[in-house]
Amino acid sequence: VVEGFTSRLWLLQNGYQNVVAAMGSKLSEQQKQLIFRARVNVILFLDNDLAGQDGMKKDGEEMYRKQPGVWIARYPTNRPGCQPDHLRSPSELHEAIAGALHYPVFQQGVRT
Repeated sequence: VVEGFTSRLWLLQNGYQNVVAAMGSKLSEQQKQLIFRARVNVILFLDNDLAGQDGMKKDGEEMYRKQPGVWIARYPTNRPGCQPDHLRSPSELHEAIAGALHYPVFQQGVRT
C-alpha cells in the first residue's frame, strides 16, 4: 500500500503487480475492510514524512490487531519527505520492500 498513484505506477513499472494507492497518508475504513476481506499480507510503504509515518503507525497497529500479516517497508536512506517514487534505482526500491519489518518489530523500534 502506497500513498499516491505516482508511487503505485513506479512500483508497477518495477515488477510489483499487487500495489494499491490509498490516495492519502491514512487508509479509509472501507479500504481496510477490502484488505481484510482479501486476507493477504500487506506491506505499508507510505511516504517518509510525518503524515506517512503516522499513518504507518496507526493503520499498521489497527490492521495488525485484525490480521497479523502486516509489514512496514523501510527506506534504504533516512531522507525526510522521501516517497517510493523518489527511489529511482530498482535496487533501492527492492531494498526498501525486502527490508520490510513485521509490524510488532517495527513498533518496538518506534517506542525506543
